[in-house]
Amino acid sequence: MREGETIEEYDERMGREAERDWNARNGRPRATGQELVIRREIAHPEPPAPGVSHPLDIAPVEFKRSLAVRGENRQALVGWLKDALIAGTDYGRIHYVKKATCDKGASCTNAAHFTKDVLFKPGAQKICGMLGVTPSYPNLARYEEAALAGVKITSIVLRCQILSVDGRVLAEGVGARALEQDYGDLNKSLKMAAKSAHLDATLSLAGLSEIFAHPDSPTDNRSEEPDPAQIPEGRNRGRLWAEASREYLQGVIDSPKASAAMRASARAELTRRPLPQEDFDDDIPF
Repeated sequence: MREGETIEEYDERMGREAERDWNARNGRPRATGQELVIRREIAHPEPPAPGVSHPLDIAPVEFKRSLAVRGENRQALVGWLKDALIAGTDYGRIHYVKKATCDKGASCTNAAHFTKDVLFKPGAQKICGMLGVTPSYPNLARYEEAALAGVKITSIVLRCQILSVDGRVLAEGVGARALEQDYGDLNKSLKMAAKSAHLDATLSLAGLSEIFAHPDSPTDNRSEEPDPAQIPEGRNRGRLWAEASREYLQGVIDSPKASAAMRASARAELTRRPLPQEDFDDDIPF
């Protein structure tokens, strides 16, 4: 540091020198020193300069500042989500197992029968409203035109774009729906596809997949720990091991296609059960 120079002045001077060095190496005009002052007044990182095709190509000082701004803003967003979103209304867990396995629904106490937290439509609307962005559906008009023209529609695939105040596309999502899922109700299918696309785009916009899952992604939504009492795969997936026949259990044990965990569970269930009467030696005199 120079004599009498504060830490803030030193940081700014080093930033200017780093940017000048980077500009010199890349054949860009020499920085005047005003660029950094202007950028510090901006609430969000500037887009890459013309000719920069990748975020990693921008000046190191600017890249570090962009990461710092985004990191701090993300922490603020996550904190707001915890305080503002309401469990059961804006997000929640879904009971996904079939009624044949568990008919308790929302009153079930087995955590393995529920998905991870998924984002609901009210939650997505709150997030977009707080961030000041708007969802748009660029290909929705095509379905409107097809319906008016009498074209038979069997499935719907909608794109949702999250737009900034000035109309820039910040994120995209997609939602699909087959009309047969809604018994041919075109209006309902359109709304369901739009909701799915909106949720997908919102999760992408804020990078919230680590916090919330999409309700239409059952593979990703299920709880981390499977229920050991349930058959985890195959045609009897979701049924209880206790309900399986002895023949099925023995077939799993002998099957080369069954996983080691499947065979171990089948063997444990078979060992737990008492032998049937016919398996005893009738020559024993008592």
